[in-house]
Amino acid sequence: MMGRGTTTTRRMLRHRLLATLCGAALVAASCAENEPDSATDSTASESVDVDDTASATTDAPSASTDTTLAPTTSSATDSGATDDDTVEAGTDSASVASELQWAIDYIGATPGPVDGDTVKVGVAGAFDFLQLQDDGAQVAVDFVNAQLGGVGGRPVELALCNIAAPEDGGACAAEFANDPDVVAVLAAGALDGTADLYAGLAGQKPVLQSAPLGIADFTTDAAPSYNAGALGAASALGLFALDFAPQTVALVITDDAAGRAGQSITAPIIEGSGAELRTVFVAPTATAPEIQSALQASGANDVDVIVSGLFEQGCIALIDALASSGIDTVATPLLSSSTCWGNVVQEHQANIGAEYAWPNGWYFSWGYNPWQERLEDGTSTYVAAMEAAGFGDEMFDAAAGDLTFAGVLSMVRALNAVDGDYSFEAVDAELRGWTGPHMLQAGPLACGQSEIFRAVCPNQIGMWQFLDGEWLDATVVDISPVLSG
Repeated sequence: MMGRGTTTTRRMLRHRLLATLCGAALVAASCAENEPDSATDSTASESVDVDDTASATTDAPSASTDTTLAPTTSSATDSGATDDDTVEAGTDSASVASELQWAIDYIGATPGPVDGDTVKVGVAGAFDFLQLQDDGAQVAVDFVNAQLGGVGGRPVELALCNIAAPEDGGACAAEFANDPDVVAVLAAGALDGTADLYAGLAGQKPVLQSAPLGIADFTTDAAPSYNAGALGAASALGLFALDFAPQTVALVITDDAAGRAGQSITAPIIEGSGAELRTVFVAPTATAPEIQSALQASGANDVDVIVSGLFEQGCIALIDALASSGIDTVATPLLSSSTCWGNVVQEHQANIGAEYAWPNGWYFSWGYNPWQERLEDGTSTYVAAMEAAGFGDEMFDAAAGDLTFAGVLSMVRALNAVDGDYSFEAVDAELRGWTGPHMLQAGPLACGQSEIFRAVCPNQIGMWQFLDGEWLDATVVDISPVLSG
């Protein structure tokens, strides 16, 4: 598929989200951008409007979002569904489009009209900061209610609580804990306040994370996560590098707190194999000539494998530095986090007249590949639902609603599975006991597998290579050695 452009607003949101990820002490992919001007963030979203007033809840989902699917059939499936398939609530499963059937099977749905009292799910997150997370959750709920029969035939209702300041985490916890109608909570992610959120909900309401961002998210006992976050992506890079049996590995990463924290994760993996690690620390704002000079000074322009822990603008500078140094990333494997496959990198590739939208030969780590609209991991279902709701380029943004969309569907799956028993014990046990696979995440789940990163349930991360105009499935990396400490 071709690269997709983004607006300035979307780029700023992506920059801020990745800066957030890099701020976690466990993140190996580091940042290369300064905080954007706050005035830029006021630009309106090109999406369904959801009230994101600080610390306020929204007691009813938007009625304006049309999520009726009319998707194209993924080339990855042999289901026989065609582009002409009509998707209507209650349609026999033999005739529905494959993306809808995938969702029906995933959540254990009985499609049909919804009726009766709502099943309320709380969603807490930094919606002022991550401005598409609540949209992803809302599109998922509208999709569930319109086409998947809600939860046991009852409509799902979202109660949104915005974490705009650290103290809002505890306030959201108190609000949800004291609302008898809230049966479970999805933690959508925030820079601060999540420790108080989990503490206030522990034993009161079952909690599921859409993706961990900070220390409290990775180490809490109160909220399992079906996504391994940046810890998973970073671990996969170090472990996958060993598959090439390298004698020398270069790690290009920023010289800041986040970069050094990331280096502390990657270095033991690589050095423990006996390979020589040449760490190339560069400034967060390093230019291509500066990166090229740093590569030469450290001898990293003549290694067996290169691992990048750079953010988008750093990715662009690295692309140019490698070209100037004459380093062929098909011959010398280059492994990157998913920060280097986004729209900004694609725009740069177009600007320099590159043959492809992504740098040729590069490998990327993440739970799924948004550029492969595959049926089996739910990517094509997510894309179809977001397009039906009127979303365009933003669904591929780093601040997109993909993980909250997937989190809502997995929460609905759990609520369907308990068959009306919405007690804390029943729902919490179902959330923790599920073995997956989770939507948009590679591999099975095993919640509670790590004594250190107690919230992390996945133990596999996907690796993809872009080579000669095609996306290739490189492998699935087992990150259990990192999770076990």
